[in-house]
Amino acid sequence: MKADLALILGAINTACVVVLAIWQGRAKKKVRRLGAYEAVYEDASFVLTYPFRCRAKAARAKQYENDDPEVEEAVRSYLDAHWMKRMWPGTSFVPERLKTDEERRAFRRRVSEEADAFDRDLFRLQIELSLPERSPVYHLEDDEVNARLTKILHYVGAHLSLFSPRIRDFWEKAKFLDPQETKSEYERGLEVCPHFFEHNARDFDDPFLDLLEAVRQEYRAMSRPRINPSSWAVAWKLRHMVGKLRHWLSALRHPVMSFRVHRRLRKAMRNSAPGD
Repeated sequence: MKADLALILGAINTACVVVLAIWQGRAKKKVRRLGAYEAVYEDASFVLTYPFRCRAKAARAKQYENDDPEVEEAVRSYLDAHWMKRMWPGTSFVPERLKTDEERRAFRRRVSEEADAFDRDLFRLQIELSLPERSPVYHLEDDEVNARLTKILHYVGAHLSLFSPRIRDFWEKAKFLDPQETKSEYERGLEVCPHFFEHNARDFDDPFLDLLEAVRQEYRAMSRPRINPSSWAVAWKLRHMVGKLRHWLSALRHPVMSFRVHRRLRKAMRNSAPGD
């Protein structure tokens, strides 16, 4: 009996050691994978956001233009002014040649509408990027973009086992593909229509863009905390539902308990009645 107990305890101990070793190995591999993704995440984000920064820079440098010199000067002054100064009726946006209040109000209204339309155009200019412009193959003439993309390809190739099969597939395609070939594929689509990729899906490989987007997406998924605010919301809803269920069960149970108490009282009164 003692020998059997010793064998059972030894088997349990061995199983625990094996499970612990497997768990530690997986934890260490996860840490190494996360470190590999961290090493290229910043560079990937820089290359992906580079066209948006270029658009933002071009938008800041753009000036409002109009055929009417008075409107052009007034709108530029309006855009450069503080928002409180824009609301103040005594500002100098209105030319002095306008004497009546109606003419001045109409001019201020026109200036405000022109400025709002110009702001909307600048906003669309910064965020509405078509697919070819988002691809890094269109920005390799920038030395920093070229250097960061080359660094990503070298690092992923040197630590290929730490990345997902999808990223490994993109890396293999990008390693043996000339960026100019991908750019030529985009140009063929743009020859058909300048907005071709806004209405049609890409039917060719762009492993450079796909690799960067996969790195950013998978790193964010790996570094996301396990318990997020949505989980707390789900837990709170479950607790509320359990509370309601308990209330309904108690409401169903109450008539049954009342009937049992009533029956016991009637039985006690019948037993205590005189003459029985």
